[in-house]
Amino acid sequence: MDYLQQAEDSLRAKYLFEGKIGEKADSTSDPDLLGIRLKTEKKILDFFNAKRSMVRDSFEKKRSEFLKLQTNIDNIAKINSAMSDYVDSLIRLRKAQDTFGQALLSHVGTLDKSLPIIGQVVDEVVRVTGEEVDKFSPDSAPKPAVSSN
Repeated sequence: MDYLQQAEDSLRAKYLFEGKIGEKADSTSDPDLLGIRLKTEKKILDFFNAKRSMVRDSFEKKRSEFLKLQTNIDNIAKINSAMSDYVDSLIRLRKAQDTFGQALLSHVGTLDKSLPIIGQVVDEVVRVTGEEVDKFSPDSAPKPAVSSN
């Protein structure tokens, strides 16, 4: 706000007088003897105080907007972190499901395939498609799931 102080001093210099009212002060005038009308000084002070107040209010509004934006940025960073954690957990879940499926298929592959109920149990427990049943039981055709009507 130095520019406001400079403008205020410049305006005040126009109205300074030395000795008689109306005699303009110049650069050679004694600063201790300079005077200004009280009414003029009050107008100058009021005007520039109002300008300073407007600048402070503007800065305060911009500061509050900046803080709101900073809060939003912080919230977005937290959401981004949570989404990253969620996606990582989905990846770990998918890997665990794949590992479990492979382990289950390897154990089901060791069952005695001559029993007729094995295919139905595998379909109900594992809920595998016909292609997956063919992978571990190539000699038997996939059987449709038994419905309980």
